[in-house]
Amino acid sequence: MTPLRLRRDLIYNLESRILLCYTGKVRPSVGLIDAQVRYFQEGREETVAAMHRLKEMTYEMTEALLKGKLDRFGELLDEHWQNKKKLSNKISWSRIDEVYDEVRRRFGVLGGKVIGAGGGGFLMLYSSKQHARLESFMRDAGMPRMHYNVEPEGTKVVAQMGHGFLSASQSLAVAAQESA
Repeated sequence: MTPLRLRRDLIYNLESRILLCYTGKVRPSVGLIDAQVRYFQEGREETVAAMHRLKEMTYEMTEALLKGKLDRFGELLDEHWQNKKKLSNKISWSRIDEVYDEVRRRFGVLGGKVIGAGGGGFLMLYSSKQHARLESFMRDAGMPRMHYNVEPEGTKVVAQMGHGFLSASQSLAVAAQESA
């Protein structure tokens, strides 16, 4: 993997447009990747097409970032999410899909996706406007915003919850229980 060398002002702009919201749902990823590989090996048309498109999109998303076309990156993020969901019916769940569709319609969210092992953990949303209203809506939906910064050297701390820091090796669900 080759790290992207983005200008710091572009990174700040990207950070300001991406909301990372904790879904409160963590699911084990056991079997999820295995099923996707099996579907691909079986030649399931929808899975194979989606995987090829996801691969192509990595280049398009990289190009959008390198050229500073952040809204294009957001649009591609939505297409990525739609293709990712074609790989397995366990990638998302109905509540996430409902919230995602609503924030796209009401708050101008261009794209997003669930991130975290097993299709859960966080909903990442890209929006170039209405952040305060979007953040309030997500909080009311039970998915509070988690503050983050892009780190040039990789993940240092995933989140701060309660009195302690959650390291990249800790489970978010365990840390949430400990801070409750």
